[in-house]
Amino acid sequence: SSWPKARRPFQTDRLMELLDQWPVPSKDLLADQVEALQGTESGAHPFAPVLRSKGFTWCTSEPFNRVEWVHAGKHLGMSDEGRWWSTYSDAELREFLDAAEMEEVKKEFEGEFGDCRNELVFIGIDLNKDAIRSEMERCLVTDEELENFLVEIKKSEIGQGLGWGSAAASGI
Repeated sequence: SSWPKARRPFQTDRLMELLDQWPVPSKDLLADQVEALQGTESGAHPFAPVLRSKGFTWCTSEPFNRVEWVHAGKHLGMSDEGRWWSTYSDAELREFLDAAEMEEVKKEFEGEFGDCRNELVFIGIDLNKDAIRSEMERCLVTDEELENFLVEIKKSEIGQGLGWGSAAASGI
């Protein structure tokens, strides 16, 4: 189940709270996990049937960096993948990308935040897609938090060079 791309960051504390509540499988074998999930009650945690998830995130605590999300069984890891392409100026990009690579990179740009986004896929058995979507959306910054986030971003050296904030609450 793909979770739609979100073009606003996760509020890091809410995301960490969600991850702390994530039900980690108690069995080592996939077959045991599947058997256990078949008896799961409908009121169970929406992430209980998730066996694997992957993708990348944009979080308020790392506003300029793409964070890889890798989850399989008992392991859930998040690692810094370096800066989002859109946090570099075109001149900086030309230093390490040729014209064809730059054109390819720019295909991912959308709206004022360029390629910054959350893009995750959840894999499991009998997933409640609506409940997963709701939990993930609850972790996104609100309009007010986005405004405050953008004010803080502008205080940093990288943030001063970005055009972020001109359309803060307009359908991101």
